[in-house]
Amino acid sequence: MYKSYDYRCGLCDHRVTELFRREEQPDTLDCENCGEPDIMRQALAAPMVLKASYPDGHKRGEKWQMTKAAAALQQEAARAKKRKDFKEAAKLNKEAQGVAKRVEGKRDNVDK
Repeated sequence: MYKSYDYRCGLCDHRVTELFRREEQPDTLDCENCGEPDIMRQALAAPMVLKASYPDGHKRGEKWQMTKAAAALQQEAARAKKRKDFKEAAKLNKEAQGVAKRVEGKRDNVDK
């Protein structure tokens, strides 16, 4: 597997990106611009991961899951209403309202 490595010349500030296999990658190269024999590999910062970027439901509390379930029930009720299945739509809406009421009284204890 190849990986890209960034190098920067200390004299002329020339930057270059090279592809190497992990086991073959040298710490220094010769500068193509000025001929400096030892340009150093740059250390790059690790990527930042935000909590919001986790997959859906990961590290989220029960309140979030219940809110999501209520929304799904409301969507299903809308689909049933569109199919003219009003009995099913009323049942799903009632269930969604019940879940929404339970969410109001919940407290989330996430990452404490």
